[in-house]
Amino acid sequence: MEKKTRRKTIICLSIFSAIFVAMLISLAFSAKIEKTFGLKKTKVDNCTFRFDVIDVGQGAASLVTFETGEHMLIDAGTNSSEKSLVSYLKKLKISTIEYFVITHSDNDHTGGADAVYENFEIVKTYRPFILAENEMFNEDPLQPYKSDMDVIGVSDWIECVRLMYAETYTKNGETHESEVEVISDMSFVICGTSGVRFFWPKSTEESISPLCETLGYVSEKCTSINNYSPIMLLTYYDIEIVITGDADDSVEKKVLTALEARGDLDLISNIDIYVAGHHGSNYSSCKKFLETLLPSYVVVQCGNSSKHPHENFVSRLQSVWKDNLKTGEFLRTDKNKNVVFKFDGSDASNIKQDVLYSGDGISNQVRWWQIVVCTISVAAVLFIVPIIPKRRHRRRR
Repeated sequence: MEKKTRRKTIICLSIFSAIFVAMLISLAFSAKIEKTFGLKKTKVDNCTFRFDVIDVGQGAASLVTFETGEHMLIDAGTNSSEKSLVSYLKKLKISTIEYFVITHSDNDHTGGADAVYENFEIVKTYRPFILAENEMFNEDPLQPYKSDMDVIGVSDWIECVRLMYAETYTKNGETHESEVEVISDMSFVICGTSGVRFFWPKSTEESISPLCETLGYVSEKCTSINNYSPIMLLTYYDIEIVITGDADDSVEKKVLTALEARGDLDLISNIDIYVAGHHGSNYSSCKKFLETLLPSYVVVQCGNSSKHPHENFVSRLQSVWKDNLKTGEFLRTDKNKNVVFKFDGSDASNIKQDVLYSGDGISNQVRWWQIVVCTISVAAVLFIVPIIPKRRHRRRR
């Protein structure tokens, strides 16, 4: 019996040693293994491209830092979050925002815009084709087209429009007027190897006003203010990020149809990051759109709303990932707080990525440490259980 126990011990020790050695070897080549199996990416200390999804409660605000050092702020959160937004940007030592994109006029996207204009120099603003309606205010260059639009403005948006056209910035000691452009599918931004393309709203060649310096105006009238939100594609080498503001599934389908007709559907296929439309609403992120994007990361900007993210949206996302054998990560700012994606690389084949966040957000991404812990646990069980001496029960005479 003793010989048999010794044999079991030797076998268990051999198995444990083999697992331990394999684990040490795997740790030595962890970067390659993580890249192959899509696990946690390499830590990035000094990034050349950065994307921050900022926690502004039940609102939206994102920051893009291009490799050129220029910044793009997309939306500005709510009135109640404007101080924290300004503080966040100042901690990053930002004084000038080269591109300020306002997706639409709802105050959960524009509430902090006045604070942004007051605290930072804005070189260029991208605005939606939504008029500011107020009989005491007629400075909006789009006012002559008011009869073509049946959109009711809000007080925050009126103030926002006034500030964007009054904004100035300083360059080389000289003061310049800040430029304003109405967002259209003709809009684009190029910064080094990074870029931003807009696939929506649709435009025509007719100019609205020389004051606006726009490439066109919206040709389709939207029944909802949300649907003037741009569909944006941000790129850094092969890294792709899609942002859709509060646009609903009707816009998503129109964009998919247009891209498919042009043979450009691959532009938004198998992307890296998707900032979920309308805070994870049930009426955005339709299944076909999600199947096309097939994102590795999905971030929902939400706060104190019990409606966002909607359970149907979460179910659709999980279903699409499962059907396409995709391992994705689902993050939300109410639980994960600020979510920061950092990238660094000299070419498309050698890009390091780091994802930073805090909180207890829901995640189905397998982490490297989870594999290590599981391996050690299994090895410990294999080693300990067989060598536990069994009690011998003596028969009573």
